[in-house]
Amino acid sequence: MKENEQSIPLMEEQLEIRKRMVERGRTRVRKTVKRTPALVEERLARRSFDIRRVPVNQVVNEPAQPRYEGATLVLPIYEERLVVEKRLVLVEEVHVTPVNGEILERREVELLREEVEVLRSEGRDA
Repeated sequence: MKENEQSIPLMEEQLEIRKRMVERGRTRVRKTVKRTPALVEERLARRSFDIRRVPVNQVVNEPAQPRYEGATLVLPIYEERLVVEKRLVLVEEVHVTPVNGEILERREVELLREEVEVLRSEGRDA
Protein backbone atom coordinates (compact mmCIF):
# COMPACT_ATOMS: atom_id res chain seq x y z
CA MET A 1 0.00 0.00 0.00
CA LYS A 2 1.26 3.47 -0.78
CA GLU A 3 1.57 6.25 1.74
CA ASN A 4 -1.42 8.31 0.74
CA GLU A 5 -3.72 5.40 0.19
CA GLN A 6 -6.22 4.35 2.75
CA SER A 7 -8.10 1.17 3.01
CA ILE A 8 -11.90 1.31 3.47
CA PRO A 9 -13.54 -1.87 4.62
CA LEU A 10 -16.62 -2.85 2.55
CA MET A 11 -19.68 -4.43 4.10
CA GLU A 12 -22.19 -6.71 2.48
CA GLU A 13 -25.52 -7.92 3.81
CA GLN A 14 -26.74 -11.39 2.96
CA LEU A 15 -30.32 -12.61 3.25
CA GLU A 16 -31.13 -16.05 4.50
CA ILE A 17 -34.68 -17.34 4.11
CA ARG A 18 -36.06 -20.32 5.96
CA LYS A 19 -39.50 -21.90 5.74
CA ARG A 20 -41.44 -23.83 8.33
CA MET A 21 -44.91 -25.36 8.38
CA VAL A 22 -47.42 -23.50 10.58
CA GLU A 23 -50.88 -24.88 11.19
CA ARG A 24 -53.34 -22.09 10.45
CA GLY A 25 -56.47 -24.15 10.92
CA ARG A 26 -58.15 -27.40 9.98
CA THR A 27 -60.73 -28.25 7.36
CA ARG A 28 -63.02 -31.25 7.60
CA VAL A 29 -65.22 -32.36 4.70
CA ARG A 30 -68.23 -34.59 5.31
CA LYS A 31 -70.28 -36.01 2.44
CA THR A 32 -73.79 -37.34 2.98
CA VAL A 33 -76.21 -38.91 0.53
CA LYS A 34 -79.86 -37.89 0.75
CA ARG A 35 -82.58 -40.06 -0.77
CA THR A 36 -85.54 -38.19 -2.14
CA PRO A 37 -88.59 -39.88 -3.67
CA ALA A 38 -89.61 -38.42 -7.02
CA LEU A 39 -92.52 -39.10 -9.37
CA VAL A 40 -91.40 -39.69 -12.95
CA GLU A 41 -93.84 -39.42 -15.84
CA GLU A 42 -92.79 -40.44 -19.33
CA ARG A 43 -94.81 -41.12 -22.46
CA LEU A 44 -94.03 -44.57 -23.78
CA ALA A 45 -94.91 -45.77 -27.27
CA ARG A 46 -97.14 -48.81 -27.33
CA ARG A 47 -98.08 -50.90 -30.35
CA SER A 48 -100.85 -53.43 -30.32
CA PHE A 49 -102.77 -55.11 -33.11
CA ASP A 50 -106.44 -55.19 -33.95
CA ILE A 51 -107.09 -58.71 -35.26
CA ARG A 52 -110.34 -59.33 -37.12
CA ARG A 53 -111.45 -62.59 -38.68
CA VAL A 54 -113.32 -61.94 -41.94
CA PRO A 55 -115.35 -64.90 -43.33
CA VAL A 56 -114.94 -65.30 -47.12
CA ASN A 57 -116.06 -68.87 -48.06
CA GLN A 58 -115.07 -68.53 -51.68
CA VAL A 59 -113.77 -71.27 -53.99
CA VAL A 60 -110.40 -70.37 -55.48
CA ASN A 61 -108.16 -72.08 -58.04
CA GLU A 62 -104.84 -71.41 -56.33
CA PRO A 63 -103.70 -69.98 -53.03
CA ALA A 64 -102.90 -66.28 -52.80
CA GLN A 65 -99.94 -64.84 -50.92
CA PRO A 66 -100.34 -62.65 -47.83
CA ARG A 67 -100.82 -59.00 -48.82
CA TYR A 68 -101.15 -55.52 -47.39
CA GLU A 69 -104.24 -53.39 -47.76
CA GLY A 70 -102.95 -50.04 -46.55
CA ALA A 71 -101.43 -50.72 -43.12
CA THR A 72 -103.44 -53.95 -42.70
CA LEU A 73 -101.74 -57.30 -43.32
CA VAL A 74 -104.21 -59.78 -44.83
CA LEU A 75 -103.38 -63.46 -44.19
CA PRO A 76 -105.51 -65.88 -46.26
CA ILE A 77 -106.56 -69.10 -44.47
CA TYR A 78 -107.39 -72.13 -46.63
CA GLU A 79 -108.84 -75.57 -46.16
CA GLU A 80 -109.53 -78.35 -48.55
CA ARG A 81 -113.10 -79.59 -48.69
CA LEU A 82 -114.21 -82.74 -50.33
CA VAL A 83 -117.16 -82.15 -52.54
CA VAL A 84 -117.80 -84.26 -55.60
CA GLU A 85 -114.49 -82.79 -56.63
CA LYS A 86 -111.71 -81.28 -54.58
CA ARG A 87 -111.75 -77.45 -54.51
CA LEU A 88 -109.66 -74.87 -52.77
CA VAL A 89 -111.98 -72.73 -50.67
CA LEU A 90 -110.88 -69.45 -49.14
CA VAL A 91 -112.47 -69.82 -45.73
CA GLU A 92 -111.50 -66.57 -44.14
CA GLU A 93 -108.91 -63.83 -44.05
CA VAL A 94 -107.24 -62.60 -40.91
CA HIS A 95 -106.77 -58.84 -41.05
CA VAL A 96 -103.98 -57.58 -38.77
CA THR A 97 -103.93 -53.78 -38.33
CA PRO A 98 -101.37 -52.04 -36.11
CA VAL A 99 -102.88 -49.70 -33.53
CA ASN A 100 -100.39 -47.09 -32.34
CA GLY A 101 -100.92 -45.09 -29.20
CA GLU A 102 -99.33 -43.73 -26.08
CA ILE A 103 -99.74 -44.49 -22.45
CA LEU A 104 -98.71 -42.29 -19.54
CA GLU A 105 -96.45 -44.34 -17.29
CA ARG A 106 -96.12 -43.17 -13.67
CA ARG A 107 -93.60 -44.63 -11.29
CA GLU A 108 -92.18 -43.49 -8.02
CA VAL A 109 -88.40 -43.69 -8.08
CA GLU A 110 -85.72 -42.79 -5.56
CA LEU A 111 -83.19 -40.13 -6.53
CA LEU A 112 -79.84 -39.79 -4.75
CA ARG A 113 -78.22 -36.43 -3.99
CA GLU A 114 -74.85 -35.92 -2.38
CA GLU A 115 -74.30 -33.04 0.00
CA VAL A 116 -70.93 -31.85 1.26
CA GLU A 117 -70.39 -29.95 4.50
CA VAL A 118 -67.07 -28.14 4.94
CA LEU A 119 -66.11 -27.28 8.53
CA ARG A 120 -63.12 -25.06 9.22
CA SER A 121 -61.52 -24.50 12.61
CA GLU A 122 -58.96 -21.77 13.22
CA GLY A 123 -55.48 -22.72 14.48
CA ARG A 124 -53.34 -20.97 17.04
CA ASP A 125 -51.44 -18.73 14.54
CA ALA A 126 -54.49 -17.66 12.58
